[in-house]
Amino acid sequence: MKICAFSDGHGILPVIEKPIDLLLIGGDNVDLYCQRYSNETIYWYTNDFVKWINNVSLKEGGAVLWIDRNHEVGWQKLGNERFRIADEIQYKTHGKAIYLEDSLYNFNGITVYGTPQCKVFGNWAFMQNDDALRESYSKIIKDCDILLTHDAPYGVSDICYDWIKFGRTPYSIGNVPLRDAILEKSPKINIHGHLHSANHNKETLDKTDVYCVSIVNEEYDFVYEPLYLEYDQISN
Repeated sequence: MKICAFSDGHGILPVIEKPIDLLLIGGDNVDLYCQRYSNETIYWYTNDFVKWINNVSLKEGGAVLWIDRNHEVGWQKLGNERFRIADEIQYKTHGKAIYLEDSLYNFNGITVYGTPQCKVFGNWAFMQNDDALRESYSKIIKDCDILLTHDAPYGVSDICYDWIKFGRTPYSIGNVPLRDAILEKSPKINIHGHLHSANHNKETLDKTDVYCVSIVNEEYDFVYEPLYLEYDQISN
């Protein structure tokens, strides 16, 4: 089974290698110009996003599982209406696109839990304080195959190396409650984005393989390829 994952497209919808069974998208999806506006966000999702998904070559029965994140301010402003829009997207993609928001999906025996919740910084969407994050992450099922998050766990895959160019010293800026939840829940793999220029090679947190799958750098240039994994890489 072939799995593809990417995050932080910010309007970029990459060409996906063919064929794949499962596509995972880790948030910060919409164009930067429409990220704070609900109507523009709805249009982007129900038109650009839908057309792109319908042209991704999935094997028969394949699925696209996606979450949102901090740049999807216009999406969060929709409140419960966003779940209706997500259902519309699923319908327009012939059932292929499944929206996850603190929820679980079972794909042919592979359990995928998706959460957009992130630690607080600035004025963005889907941010919670540490107590609220712990409550949100308590819903993650134990020993799931894939934990799809936008934020990175603290101390792993959470250093932005591009910051050196801006005169900053690289240091860990990940999510402590997420780290704790991963240590407790032991997913086989954590796929995240958010920190564009973090290490894109596998890192490990106890029993969990952690991958940053952002496709843009800190200047929003498309510089990283999506991640491809075979199922036997995560099924042990």
